[in-house]
Amino acid sequence: PISSIPGIVGPLMAERLMYTPSVIICVVFATLLCKLAENMPRAEYLSAVVILAWCGYAVRRNWGWRTPFAQGEQSMVSSPMSVNSYCNYAKALLEQRRYEEAIAVMEQSLKIMPEDPFVLFNLGYMHMESGKNYDVAIRAFQGAIYANPLDASHWYLMASTLVRMKRDSDAFTVGK
Repeated sequence: PISSIPGIVGPLMAERLMYTPSVIICVVFATLLCKLAENMPRAEYLSAVVILAWCGYAVRRNWGWRTPFAQGEQSMVSSPMSVNSYCNYAKALLEQRRYEEAIAVMEQSLKIMPEDPFVLFNLGYMHMESGKNYDVAIRAFQGAIYANPLDASHWYLMASTLVRMKRDSDAFTVGK
């Protein structure tokens, strides 16, 4: 959504990969418009029309990015196999305390990458924050720990969940 330049990658990667090329294209475009203005009468009107048309296209295309929810929904539609799209949308839902919706979105990302520690960690965190199903949170953290045992945040949140469950001795064992 940064430049309205079509690319072969999804919109999430396009923001990272297309930034520098889009700046270069803008500089080249401005240079060409200046050269055109030197050789053509009233070229500034043509330049203004082209620039306004391009801006209108960018605004129309990026309108879906006006809120985190709209952005998340649009990202999931345009990049249905992107775990990051689902995770970002779920985090926006979680910030609004819409726990059931956030968990449902995270479970969709789990279907894409069932053993991904990032997905399992976020799913566990959302279950923990909802306060309704700590056992599912523990299983998700265990999966994240199995996939990436060196990440201390997985261990920490599993211990925190155990404390919330009033299982202090188990939490202490995890924390060792």
